[in-house]
Amino acid sequence: LAPDDLTVNTLSKSDAPRYDFRGMHVDVARNFHSKQMILDLIDQMAAYKLNKLHLHMADDEGWRLEIDDLPELTDIGSKRCHDLTETTCLIPQLGSGPFADSKVNGFYSKADYIEILQYATARQVEVIPSMDMPGHSRAAIKSMDARYRKFIAAGDTAAATEFLLSDAEDKTIYSSVQYYSDNTLNVCMESTFNFVDKVISEIAKLHQQANHPLHRYHIGADETAGAWKQSPQCLSFIENNDKGVSSVDDLGAYFIERLSNSLADKGIEPAGWSDGMSHTNPSNMPAKSQSNIWDVISHGGYKLAHTQANLGWDAVLSTPEVLYFDFPYEADPKEHGYYWAGRAQNSQKIFNFMPDNLPANAEQWTDIEGKAFTADDTIKLDEAGQVISQPLKKGNGFSGIQGQIWSETIRSDDVAEYMMYPRVLMLAEKAWHKAQWEVPYQYQGAVYNQESGYFTAEMRQHQQQQWNGLANTLGHKELAKLDKANIAYRIPTVGAKIIDGKLHANVAFPGLQIEYRDEASSWTQFTNPIEVSGKVEVRAIAPDGNRKGRSLSL
Repeated sequence: LAPDDLTVNTLSKSDAPRYDFRGMHVDVARNFHSKQMILDLIDQMAAYKLNKLHLHMADDEGWRLEIDDLPELTDIGSKRCHDLTETTCLIPQLGSGPFADSKVNGFYSKADYIEILQYATARQVEVIPSMDMPGHSRAAIKSMDARYRKFIAAGDTAAATEFLLSDAEDKTIYSSVQYYSDNTLNVCMESTFNFVDKVISEIAKLHQQANHPLHRYHIGADETAGAWKQSPQCLSFIENNDKGVSSVDDLGAYFIERLSNSLADKGIEPAGWSDGMSHTNPSNMPAKSQSNIWDVISHGGYKLAHTQANLGWDAVLSTPEVLYFDFPYEADPKEHGYYWAGRAQNSQKIFNFMPDNLPANAEQWTDIEGKAFTADDTIKLDEAGQVISQPLKKGNGFSGIQGQIWSETIRSDDVAEYMMYPRVLMLAEKAWHKAQWEVPYQYQGAVYNQESGYFTAEMRQHQQQQWNGLANTLGHKELAKLDKANIAYRIPTVGAKIIDGKLHANVAFPGLQIEYRDEASSWTQFTNPIEVSGKVEVRAIAPDGNRKGRSLSL
């Protein structure tokens, strides 16, 4: 499609996607993002053939979807303000401030959600809803606590306890990674399962009304280590149950297995994050289950990825050090984002990713500290001779790939779009096309590092050549389309040097204009090396000329 006149050349094309599951995950729970941003994302997903929108709508810091008969979830759980009793809102978190009318608060009404679903249907995108459980559930817990107090005050104990998620007598002291000590559903109470079933049933009704069937539901499957140990409800449940639960250590798996089978009985495929899914007994899980692999490759994450793919599950790659788009583009303090698994994730790194051979990336990447690492993808046995990790078995592999944006540090739609684009386009490239330069997977096992040599010089050359072509495609064509769609994508920073008094500059996406200024000039277009004096600034410009990239000083 030519962006200048929107014409299409006559052509014949034969093509097919690399993966059936080509997804994008958006967290609207930590900080809310508008319906319009989601609709705009669906447009871009459709344009680049991404077909799964994983919509993360509930977490510790917010509940973002209206649910019939449970108004407290949005009346209280959708906003944060200065109310230490948490009867009108959640306490301020993530720097949200004391006022409920902040833009980081909000929720989708039933009508909003139906509109999102219908919009996605028209563009061949499946929406996968997610309300994180049993950990990361503080917004739901506090909302149902407030509901309990309301009905107790009215003398209606049955209504008060129907959807209660916490045991008031629980003295357990625990802490999540985010330092919450009260964010885990009590999985020993039947009222918890009443709540979960109610939420999923109401979401399924919305999908039915929108004629967008609920095929998958992502339960999160997060659990908080140490929860439930001193809950009277759980101690009683462990002593007297017919579910095979004999220890508090079994409770997380019990919840995930029970909820997964309940979903399967409704014809819905359960999905969860790989850490929680790894605690289950696979024989107790539905054969059709999805696991999002979010383990760090340099820390051995490929081992769990192979284990879960070998179960025959739908293993979807969500690898943090390349697919978490809330991480910085570059290792620069002026670049936004978390950096716990990777300091720099620019578009080229995503393009360079070899998803079908995770350990082979050890030949081209370093760990979080910038150090080379070894990925040993051979069979490993424990002292008893039992297999603890092994390569992929022939016939098994990954069913898809998904980009992630988490919103703890992302408070506006513009910042969210800055973090997502143009990385979403590179995600689409990886999801659709398998490049010939990627190192073939070795089912017999292999050890990879920066000296192992499976990623040959010829492969590296082909990789660079293809990247050069794609970078030119973005700079000359694709970013202009994002301008027309009013997407606030990141304009790359300029590379520049002063050599013998002359400014030399280039940009990652050739075709973008560069401009400079020094002490003797205002902003001027850069075309060729030119003499400059004093402090010099450079920046790139969007194709439509309206937005400027972050300037760098020399």
